[in-house]
Formats: sequence, structure tokens, C-alpha cells
Amino acid sequence: MKSAVVVDGEVQELSREPVAQGADELVAQLVRLYARFAGNTLLPWGLCLPGLVDSDRGFVGYSANLGLRNVGVLELLEAEVPRPRVWRTTSSPQRSAKPAAAPSP
Repeated sequence: MKSAVVVDGEVQELSREPVAQGADELVAQLVRLYARFAGNTLLPWGLCLPGLVDSDRGFVGYSANLGLRNVGVLELLEAEVPRPRVWRTTSSPQRSAKPAAAPSP
């Protein structure tokens, strides 16, 4: 998994680590990375996942790379962290997400 803090278009911090497999493990990894980068700040963020992604519902239909099938990823994440402002798939430009609503303060 690659993650970064970008401020005014400049990468401030870059991190790479093996990606977790399965919904619970992936969500835990994303929550940990968000907390590491955001600290106590409400930090806007984005998420890009491989696979068949329904960006309107925040749902991964299938991702072989992540071991996911029929998982409401955004619903699981929103229980722990603010909703990502951008939600995309790496698989197909036709399935790319629209910007998500900004998190509430």
C-alpha cells in the first residue's frame, strides 16, 4: 500500500507497506494510516482501490488484489474515520468515482 501526505501539491511524507488482505484487515490498515498522518486533525483524504468499485455506493464488488467481494468499504471506514473526499478505482476510468461529500467538523 502506498500512502502520502500532500500539501499544496507537494508530497510531504510517503509510506509504503504490504497491503492487508480482507475487509477487516484493510479497514484496520487504512484507519491506522489515517490516524498516523492526521493525528488529532480532521484531515481530508482520498482512497483509490483496485477492482470493480461502485463509487456511488462506496462498494467493492470484487477485488482479487485485496481479497474483497461484495464489501461496503466506505460504510466500514466511516465508522472509524471521516469519509474520503475522493474515492476511485485503479481498474477503469469508466468506474472512477466522483468526489465524496466533505467531512463534517
